[in-house]
Amino acid sequence: MSIAKAKYPQELIYEASISWDKKTGGTINTGKGFKVKFDIPKEFGGKETAACPDELFLSSIAACVLTTFLFYKEVLRLKLRDVKLHVRGRLMLVKNKYRFREINIAVEILVKKDERNRAQRCFDLARETCNLTSLIHEIVPVNYNLKIKELQGQDKPKYA
Repeated sequence: MSIAKAKYPQELIYEASISWDKKTGGTINTGKGFKVKFDIPKEFGGKETAACPDELFLSSIAACVLTTFLFYKEVLRLKLRDVKLHVRGRLMLVKNKYRFREINIAVEILVKKDERNRAQRCFDLARETCNLTSLIHEIVPVNYNLKIKELQGQDKPKYA
């Protein structure tokens, strides 16, 4: 499925400014006016008053998978009840540098009865086309654990 239709932009530019808090962290100011605080973890001498850049990086990856999934939910008219993601990254010290060695994303999707195949298709498309996972997949493995629950009758989920 291609999204290269005339109604979608062919190029997007995003930007952010970073300012130091005069302690061990700072604030991200996005080009659209959103603010996100960050800090150094205590293990590295920080105050840990906010998420560290590694947590924000992992969160960005999971958020990209989610928003891409939600895009395809609309395109394929999936009757979604809920979706949750949990992301975990393994960071290792290699040759005096920290490197992510793997990223695992657990995805739990709750859909109405008879929507399992459509939910699977939305997820497959999100996994294939998320721009952040596409960017990093050759550098660090991104593994998925998908569970789709289908509501049966009176909103009781049937587990897959």
